[in-house]
Amino acid sequence: TLARWIQRAPVGAVTTAPATAVAASPVAVASPAPIAPVAAAVATPPADTLDTTTLVDLEDIMGDELVTLVDAYLRDGDARMQKLREAAARGDSDEVGKLAHSLKSSSANLGAVPLSSRARLVEEAARRGTLVDPMDSVAVLDKLYAHAAAALRARYKRT
Repeated sequence: TLARWIQRAPVGAVTTAPATAVAASPVAVASPAPIAPVAAAVATPPADTLDTTTLVDLEDIMGDELVTLVDAYLRDGDARMQKLREAAARGDSDEVGKLAHSLKSSSANLGAVPLSSRARLVEEAARRGTLVDPMDSVAVLDKLYAHAAAALRARYKRT
């Protein structure tokens, strides 16, 4: 499932990967390109970027106040992603792990399951000392965050 979100597929195309392939794959993806923000590059995030059940539950509980939470997530998330990129550029796996932990929790709260799941993998790898390439791991998180942020902005008409 993660492979489907990480790889850019044509709209309407469904790709799948066996669960064992995703679980066995390293957290970092080999790529020599420098990490840059990708939020602006996301035209349409994958349909399953957000868990709508979680969001509907939050809408029922919080009503109009949910947009305040969404705004805080987007503001904090943008800053957190910048800190992740900086920590990765320094090769600071410990800091990447701490920031991934925070991203994991806040993303799960708003139903950004693919992002939360990948952040958990990065956090665990950093904790075990097996984070292969912090820059590549953060690049994947950056892309997933861009999808989640774009989906939240569209759903709640945020800019």
